[in-house]
Amino acid sequence: MKSIAEQPCSPITQFVHKSLHLRLPNAAPYDTENALETFVGENVLPIAGALNWFWFSRYGKVGEWEIKFRFATNSYNAIEQHITRLSSSFAHGPDGCGDYDYVGDLGGDRFLGQDAREQNRTARADLVYDFLTSSARLFLASLGCETLLLT
Repeated sequence: MKSIAEQPCSPITQFVHKSLHLRLPNAAPYDTENALETFVGENVLPIAGALNWFWFSRYGKVGEWEIKFRFATNSYNAIEQHITRLSSSFAHGPDGCGDYDYVGDLGGDRFLGQDAREQNRTARADLVYDFLTSSARLFLASLGCETLLLT
């Protein structure tokens, strides 16, 4: 996949950027150490082809899992119903589903430090977003059939 900066005729500012903060129920199939794998296999994998950039992370412990799922797409209409279902099923708190300021989140010191060679925050955010998306795609590719069959 081309980096954000290399996308032809589609600057990332023209994409829909969303951030979902989700809480998984303390019930099967999410009440295990494999909750992230199950959630991602059920809910991210089916729409991954419509996502230009995305990443997810898990916080908490068994029975109290929280997932943060951030993405950018130029096909939001194609996945809006899916995202609405995720939000209504798993939304957590006032930041359950909102617009995602990827430059503010990924372009700051949190990811690359104050002494990074690239000080342009948008360029830094693009680089980090590419890295996180590659990692998320690798995670999806690593899901085994047994993980997907648990649901």
